[in-house]
Amino acid sequence: MGDEPAALAAVPAQSQGRRQPMDAYEILKEAKKLHEVSEGLSQLAEHNDVLAEALSIVSGNIRYSATVLEVLVAVKLGPPQA
Repeated sequence: MGDEPAALAAVPAQSQGRRQPMDAYEILKEAKKLHEVSEGLSQLAEHNDVLAEALSIVSGNIRYSATVLEVLVAVKLGPPQA
């Protein structure tokens, strides 16, 4: 289950055959990784004048994607089960 694409989590369980949807905790872990990547790119942008604008744009897009995943979890799956 850990090697499945993150997009699989958004597919309803009945259309996945026997597969179970990824749980909220796993999706939130991936969102956290995306936030970390975004932060790393943002820091690189501060130190690279030539690529600063492009790195900042990519960083923002990744951060936005992470936030969308978090919102989807909250809306569709509810709070993660501990």
